[in-house]
Amino acid sequence: MKKIFGLIAALILVMGCDDGEMSFNSFDFSAGTPSLCSQSNIYYKINGSEVLLIDLSGTPLTNVATQPGQPRMITIEGGNSITYRNYSDTPSSGSICSFPAPASPTVLEEWTGEGTISVITTVIRNTSDIVTGYSHKITLVDLSFSKDGETTRIVNNEFGSITIPIGFTFNFGIETTDLDLRSCDENDLVYKRKAGEVLILNLDPSRYPSSVGTTGPIDVATLTDEGVLFLVYNGSIGDGHICDVIAPVSPTIRERWEAISGTITIITEEVPGGTGALQYKIRFSNNMVFEKVSDTTGQTFILSDLVVPISGETDYYFGLYQN
Repeated sequence: MKKIFGLIAALILVMGCDDGEMSFNSFDFSAGTPSLCSQSNIYYKINGSEVLLIDLSGTPLTNVATQPGQPRMITIEGGNSITYRNYSDTPSSGSICSFPAPASPTVLEEWTGEGTISVITTVIRNTSDIVTGYSHKITLVDLSFSKDGETTRIVNNEFGSITIPIGFTFNFGIETTDLDLRSCDENDLVYKRKAGEVLILNLDPSRYPSSVGTTGPIDVATLTDEGVLFLVYNGSIGDGHICDVIAPVSPTIRERWEAISGTITIITEEVPGGTGALQYKIRFSNNMVFEKVSDTTGQTFILSDLVVPISGETDYYFGLYQN
């Protein structure tokens, strides 16, 4: 009889100490690469029937490299959330991202988490040392998951790395040749465009010399109503998108970047043929920095990060202009 009472007491003790942790089958999401639900900021990983979802709608991942030993800390609150689910079978992306969700497999249990995650962001370069994107390594620093009054804690668990491309090409042709620049009659813009991207120089006409020689370098940081712009549209554009007072409605500008440092140099030459007309070879310094001003993420890029350097050249050749 004493043995029976002892066994019952042991069972009561085990049941009373269950804080929910045993409901997590393994909570091992270290393998593989996180996936992204289309049209959202929800990243997820699948381990058998288990799924971990991180919604970063409140603090989207931004392509800004973190300093060594200084990860970006994100609190799971507000627009950010983290969810653990256990399904009746291995789910697909459709099961996870679709709304409403398909009838099968079903969610057997769902835990919501709160706490802190960290993000370490590093630059990704190709074999030509050109920046193509950024890698965001996410770690679950300290999270408490709850369900029906039960809680369990996860500390220092790796979620994986998410790669986000830079989102544009910055490819306007062979920079070693005399690229003819376009200009607007309606304003002072000089530009070159390709597909849905355009690089624009906005200078007062008085800055273009009336005699042969070299002008500059002009520091873009000193320019007020002038400067260098890089625009990325949602589709291919024509000259009207840059020059028309009332630009076409579509496509729209997706990203707007402005040069915040660097220099402009103008080399003035006579047009071949002896007419006395002048032409301008315009160069930007390779260290020209552009800042994204279409949002508040603080993203930047340097010209030399996006253009294969020309041997012996210290400048980026913008192109040839005749006004």
